[in-house]
Amino acid sequence: MVWRRRLIKFCQMGHFIFRCPATGFNVQHQLDDDPDVSENEYEAIACPACTRIHLINRKTGKLLGQDDDSANNPG
Repeated sequence: MVWRRRLIKFCQMGHFIFRCPATGFNVQHQLDDDPDVSENEYEAIACPACTRIHLINRKTGKLLGQDDDSANNPG
């Protein structure tokens, strides 16, 4: 039954893509889906593209300090 709990936990994860500010590469990551998470809650993620730590908003998937214009117009 342990495998069933792991499968359920895996299915409850949300995938998203963010742009690494250091390299400009698109990076895929996953976070636990939690509908009760605050809009101001960030999670530290070790970026596989640059090996640095980025803070990702748990609700929106945006980087800390990223505005709406930089998400649509990279570079």
